[in-house]
Amino acid sequence: MKRRNQLMLGISSFVVISSLIVHGLHRFTTFADGYQVIRGNVSAASPIALTLIAMLPVICLIAATVLYRMHPRSTTVPLLLTVTLTFSSMSIVAGGNGLVEYHFSIFMVLALIAYFRRVDLILISTVLFAIQHFAGFFFAPSFICGTTGYPFSILMIHAVFLILTSAALIIQITVQNQERHAAMTRETEAETLIINVSQQIETLVGHLKTNTIHLKQAAAHSVIVTNQIAAAIEPIVDSADGQHQSMQHGTHQLEQVNQAIATIQMQMASTAETTVNMTATARSGNEEMHLMEQRVEEMVKATDRLNQSVDAMTGRSDKIQTILASLEAIAAQTNLLALNAAIEAARAGEAGRGFAVVATEVGHLAVQSRSYASEVTDVLHALVEDTDQIKITTQAYADTLTENRQMTTRVGQTFADMTQMIEDVEQSIRSIQTARQGVGSQMLDIGERMDTTRVASLEVRRGIETTAAGLEKQAGVQYEFETMTESLSTMTVSLEQLVDELTQHTVR
Repeated sequence: MKRRNQLMLGISSFVVISSLIVHGLHRFTTFADGYQVIRGNVSAASPIALTLIAMLPVICLIAATVLYRMHPRSTTVPLLLTVTLTFSSMSIVAGGNGLVEYHFSIFMVLALIAYFRRVDLILISTVLFAIQHFAGFFFAPSFICGTTGYPFSILMIHAVFLILTSAALIIQITVQNQERHAAMTRETEAETLIINVSQQIETLVGHLKTNTIHLKQAAAHSVIVTNQIAAAIEPIVDSADGQHQSMQHGTHQLEQVNQAIATIQMQMASTAETTVNMTATARSGNEEMHLMEQRVEEMVKATDRLNQSVDAMTGRSDKIQTILASLEAIAAQTNLLALNAAIEAARAGEAGRGFAVVATEVGHLAVQSRSYASEVTDVLHALVEDTDQIKITTQAYADTLTENRQMTTRVGQTFADMTQMIEDVEQSIRSIQTARQGVGSQMLDIGERMDTTRVASLEVRRGIETTAAGLEKQAGVQYEFETMTESLSTMTVSLEQLVDELTQHTVR
């Protein structure tokens, strides 16, 4: 705050001096007279009023300077400097006979006030400039425009851009203040983190001191414990020798058990092979029985077809008998017709002699047809009797085949049951072999573990002997341990100094 007030105090002094220079150039020289005539800027302001306007920013600057000397960090100093800069811009515009070019000083002042990063100061300056423009336009236009004929619409353009500039500066200041607040928050969090780390390091140093003391005490106690361990090692060595001998005896017993398991394995393998052969034989017999059943079925089907053929022959014989009966009837009718024809031929006399011969031959043919039909009937009766005998024989053969099929089915079922029982026995043997293999594997594992334990017992004995030798060297290690403890104490002191420096840096 102090440096900002100091810098703005110097800039405000420069702006006030610039306003006085503008007053001097336009009141005591011919500066820009020709340009004002061309523009038609001919209305002159009162010299007394211009003097008062020129002295107003000087008075505000003096007040801000006195307050800064008394309170360099006062928040009122920026307010006085804002008023000083605002009145300086008004003085420049009035001292420059209201030339439009001097109105740019308004934007310069707003940009300078924005350095304070305070929205209220921008609003105060904007309000003062608005009052100046509107009040001056209606009551003293020569101080604002240099003429009484300045259009109000042009003045409104000035006001619009003044408001837009102020709004842009307010937005920038608001965003900057938010970012600055966020940065300050992060800085505060960092300082808090550093303080926490310092406190944790201090706690750690305290723990290190305590642990160092405990470490020294532990070193002294370790010497006593080492002596006690050395005294307790001897009975452990004797126990390790006994354990080693016991492990050797157990290993020998396990070898005997493994040999017995191997013998059982050979016997089980032989039994399993025999069972496999029996299973194969039973399956082969079962397959042959299936083939026999199929053949018996085929014979039964052939017998059925033969019965059907015999039945068909019987039916056809009946038809033939019917046909023969019809032939006999036809022969009798033909014979009767031949007789009637002979009678008619005899009546006809000489003219019917040829017809009589034909009638006689037809009668002979009818007699022969009847004779042949009688013979065929006799043969057919014999054929029917043979067919009946074949049918009886076929039925007896079919009954025999049926009995054979039933017997074959029972034998096949017996073979199937036998095969299933043999397979069950084979499965049981395989399960026994699997269990035996598992037992064998477990026995091997136990043997390996016994060997490992035996070797481990030897290693334990050697380790105990090595430990006994190491205990003798531990005294020298204890001395080095005490040296390390002292070094740790030195590092703890250095760490305390570092914590103090970090704390002092945080405070600064």
